[in-house]
Amino acid sequence: AASPGYYVSTSAATNQTACPFGTYNPNAAATNLSACLNASPGHYVDTAAATSQTACPAGTYNPNNGSTNSTACIDASLGYYVPSAGSANQTAASPGNYVDSTAATNQIACSPGTYQPNSGESYCLHASPGYYVPSSGSANQTAASPGNYVYDIGSTNQTACNPGAYQPYSAQTN
Repeated sequence: AASPGYYVSTSAATNQTACPFGTYNPNAAATNLSACLNASPGHYVDTAAATSQTACPAGTYNPNNGSTNSTACIDASLGYYVPSAGSANQTAASPGNYVDSTAATNQIACSPGTYQPNSGESYCLHASPGYYVPSSGSANQTAASPGNYVYDIGSTNQTACNPGAYQPYSAQTN
C-alpha cells in the first residue's frame, strides 16, 4: 500500500509516486493522484511527498490553492492585519483603529484626541479645533457643546466658557 504523501495507481507496481509540490496526502493506501490534496488558501506545500500543509504565519495571508512555497504568503498591507496563521485574507482595520506597518498581526486603537472614521487606514486624524475626542478607539470627533469651546487640534476635552461669557453655538474654538 502507498505511504502517506504517495499514491500507487497501477497494480503490481514496484514503486510509489510522490504527491507533487503544492499538494499533500495525509492518508495511506492512496490509489491515484486525486488523493493528493491541493494546499488550502492560507497554506503552502514546499516538498514532494508531503503528508501535511504548512500554514502561512500570522501577519501574512494567501488567497490561492495549491501554493508551492512560502513566497505565496503575502504580507498584510498598510491598514490591514492578519491575526492568526493559515489565513486566506487580510482584515481591514476597523473605524477607530489603524495599522501603520506591513505584516501586522493586530490593529491599534486611535489615541484620545484622535479618531478614524474609515476602515483600512494606516493613521488617525487629530480632532479639529471646535471638536474633541475623549477616549481611545473613536471613529468620530465630538463637537464642543454650547457654553464650551475647543481651541487646539487633537484635544481630549472641551473647555467651559469663563464666567460672564457665553457661547450659544456648538463646535466653537473660543
